[in-house]
Formats: sequence, C-alpha cells, structure tokens
Amino acid sequence: MRSNEIKYSMFNFLPQILIILALAIIFIIIARKLPRAARIAEVKERKEALTVKKEEKLKGIARLIHIIKFLGKRFRDFTVFVFRRLFYQFTKLKAKKPTEVETVSHLVREKPVIRQITNEEKILDLLEQAAKYFGSGNYKKAEKTYIEIIKLDPKNIRAYKGLGRMYKKQGNLKDAKASFEHVLQIKPGDSEAKEELKKL
Repeated sequence: MRSNEIKYSMFNFLPQILIILALAIIFIIIARKLPRAARIAEVKERKEALTVKKEEKLKGIARLIHIIKFLGKRFRDFTVFVFRRLFYQFTKLKAKKPTEVETVSHLVREKPVIRQITNEEKILDLLEQAAKYFGSGNYKKAEKTYIEIIKLDPKNIRAYKGLGRMYKKQGNLKDAKASFEHVLQIKPGDSEAKEELKKL
C-alpha cells in the first residue's frame, strides 16, 4: 500500500516537473535568440541613423546648390552692369571731340538764355532796401535809395510816400509836405497822402 502511495505521489509531481522542464527549455531558447534579436535591433538602428545622416547631407547639398545659384545670378548681374558702364565710358571717350570752330559755331547757334532783370524787379529790391535803411535809422542811405527809385520810375508813389515819412521823422516838414503833395499830383484820390498832409 505504501508503494502505491509513493507511486501515486510521484505522479502528482510529474506535471509540475514537466512544466518546469518546458519553461527551462523555453528560457534556453529565448536566451539563445536574445543576442540575435539585439543584433537585429542594433542593425536597424544603424540603418535608421545612416538614412537620417543621408537626408541631412542631401538637405545640406540642396541648400549649397541654392546658394551657388543665387550667387551666380548676382555675379552675372554685376558683371553685366560693369561691362555696360565700361562700354558707355568707352563710347563716351571715343566720341569725336569738337574742334574750336565747331564749339564757337555751337555757341553762336545756341546762345544761353540770360535772364535780364527788369526795372520792376530792380525797383522792388530797392524799395525793400530803402525800407530796411529807414527801419534801422540810416536816413541818408534810405533817401539815396528812394531817389534812385524815382529816377528809374518818376511816378512811383511808394518811393514818394517813403521819402515823406522819412522827412517827417527827421522833422523836415517842408520836404515831407512836398513829397505827399507830389503823391496827390500822381494819384489825386490817395487817402493816405491826404491824411499825412492834414497831420503836417
């Protein structure tokens, strides 16, 4: 009976032993396959790294080609510009220089337009000068300028009025009165001259 019990108990452990043996065999197989799988993964990583490097190199080459094209275009434009300038300068120098006779005839044909100062402009300038002299108290220069204006335009009312005011300021009432009376002879309805004569 004991032998039967021992046999029976051994059969109880048999499935467990078989499971352990199967696990051990699986473990051994996995242990053998792991280095190979690790190598395959390593090879894949290397391949990926190489493809990334290749892509980066290709991008760098593309950029370099783009820069070279851009610089080439700029250089071409610059050389064209320089050659055009040189050609223009060369043709300008090569152009026939006119002889002395030609230059004289050219001057005769095309006389420069010289702007002549008209009497009116000169009178306006002199009136401004006279007013400045009168304002600064330089009565002699003011008188001279007003008389110069009257020589250019004997009917200039502004010059006579200026003289009248200047003489009045100096206390020379006789000449002041004569100046304003002359204004009324030129322009009988001048209200300013009439008022100045009333004050005198």
